[in-house]
Amino acid sequence: MSNRRIFTEEFKAGAVQLVVSSGRSIKEVATELGIKEGTLGAWCHFGVVGRGGPRSW
Repeated sequence: MSNRRIFTEEFKAGAVQLVVSSGRSIKEVATELGIKEGTLGAWCHFGVVGRGGPRSW
Protein backbone atom coordinates (compact mmCIF):
# COMPACT_ATOMS: atom_id res chain seq x y z
CA MET A 1 0.00 0.00 0.00
CA SER A 2 1.30 3.44 -0.89
CA ASN A 3 1.69 6.32 1.54
CA ARG A 4 1.32 8.77 -1.30
CA ARG A 5 -1.24 11.51 -0.73
CA ILE A 6 -3.62 12.53 -3.48
CA PHE A 7 -4.58 16.20 -3.79
CA THR A 8 -7.57 17.53 -5.68
CA GLU A 9 -7.11 20.04 -8.46
CA GLU A 10 -8.97 22.55 -6.31
CA PHE A 11 -6.49 22.11 -3.46
CA LYS A 12 -3.53 22.51 -5.82
CA ALA A 13 -5.01 25.62 -7.40
CA GLY A 14 -5.75 27.11 -3.98
CA ALA A 15 -2.24 26.42 -2.77
CA VAL A 16 -0.69 28.08 -5.83
CA GLN A 17 -3.04 31.03 -5.50
CA LEU A 18 -2.02 31.40 -1.87
CA VAL A 19 1.63 31.69 -2.90
CA VAL A 20 0.85 34.19 -5.65
CA SER A 21 -1.57 36.38 -3.71
CA SER A 22 0.12 36.37 -0.29
CA GLY A 23 3.64 37.25 -1.38
CA ARG A 24 4.96 34.54 0.93
CA SER A 25 7.54 31.99 -0.12
CA ILE A 26 6.69 28.54 -1.41
CA LYS A 27 8.44 27.12 1.65
CA GLU A 28 6.27 29.13 4.08
CA VAL A 29 3.02 28.19 2.37
CA ALA A 30 4.02 24.52 2.02
CA THR A 31 4.84 24.33 5.72
CA GLU A 32 1.52 25.92 6.60
CA LEU A 33 -0.38 23.44 4.43
CA GLY A 34 1.63 20.42 5.59
CA ILE A 35 3.01 19.54 2.17
CA LYS A 36 6.55 19.32 0.83
CA GLU A 37 8.16 22.43 -0.58
CA GLY A 38 9.09 20.60 -3.79
CA THR A 39 5.51 19.49 -4.34
CA LEU A 40 4.15 23.01 -4.08
CA GLY A 41 7.04 24.33 -6.16
CA ALA A 42 6.16 21.91 -8.95
CA TRP A 43 2.51 22.96 -8.83
CA CYS A 44 3.55 26.61 -9.03
CA HIS A 45 5.91 25.94 -11.91
CA PHE A 46 3.32 23.95 -13.83
CA GLY A 47 0.65 26.54 -13.15
CA VAL A 48 2.77 29.35 -14.58
CA VAL A 49 5.15 27.81 -17.11
CA GLY A 50 3.36 24.60 -18.06
CA ARG A 51 0.16 26.41 -19.00
CA GLY A 52 1.77 29.10 -21.12
CA GLY A 53 1.56 31.91 -18.59
CA PRO A 54 -0.04 32.89 -15.32
CA ARG A 55 -3.34 31.26 -14.56
CA SER A 56 -6.28 32.98 -13.01
CA TRP A 57 -7.70 30.48 -10.57
